[in-house]
Amino acid sequence: MNRIGITTAAERSPRVEAIFTAAGLRPVRLPCVRIEAVPARVIDEMRRKAERADLVVLTSVTALNLLWGEHAPAAPVAAVGSATAAAVTERGGRVSLVGSSTGLALAAEIDAPGRWVVFPHAQGTDPETLRLLASKVGNLDAAPVYRTVPIPPQGDSVDAVAFGSPSAVRGWVLARSLAGPVVGAIGSRTAGQVESLGGTVDVMPEVPRFDLLAQALSARLEVHI
Repeated sequence: MNRIGITTAAERSPRVEAIFTAAGLRPVRLPCVRIEAVPARVIDEMRRKAERADLVVLTSVTALNLLWGEHAPAAPVAAVGSATAAAVTERGGRVSLVGSSTGLALAAEIDAPGRWVVFPHAQGTDPETLRLLASKVGNLDAAPVYRTVPIPPQGDSVDAVAFGSPSAVRGWVLARSLAGPVVGAIGSRTAGQVESLGGTVDVMPEVPRFDLLAQALSARLEVHI
């Protein structure tokens, strides 16, 4: 069974590993990023704003965990991806919209003129996502509540590596080469980071989702052997 390096932060690894296992691959945990939260006062302020908002936008389970722990926002949630939506629902929240791919795609689907929207997000979120979202709502309160910090992975041997963010690529090259394993990138920004660091992207799904990346890597490795 082909060994796939999973480069997401350690706290996200189990969910991502399950996706790659379902695709017939053997995941190897090689975190290349760690999550760092912003100061507690910023998180508290965003949580207070969300209590009065008409809609909360969540593009990751990380933001949900940082602001609400085992609970969910009182306001309806627009979420990116089934995993984020499921986490909100499991904690008693209400999901009004689920986007299948990126924050930008979700912003394009939101139509909330005159509404107050709160968006706790990762540092480095695509500025176009913020601009588009601001144009679709009445008032947008958006602030980064965490950042991903590149860290060097361990040296376990793998046949392929799956990158879920540009930060993970930067972490990988702190200790390892992009030459050798089959390289999978979840989307264009991540692929661009691979190429800017001298690597070649072998696999990138049309829609940036881990399940599609896993399927594409599985198919690519069958040909590669």
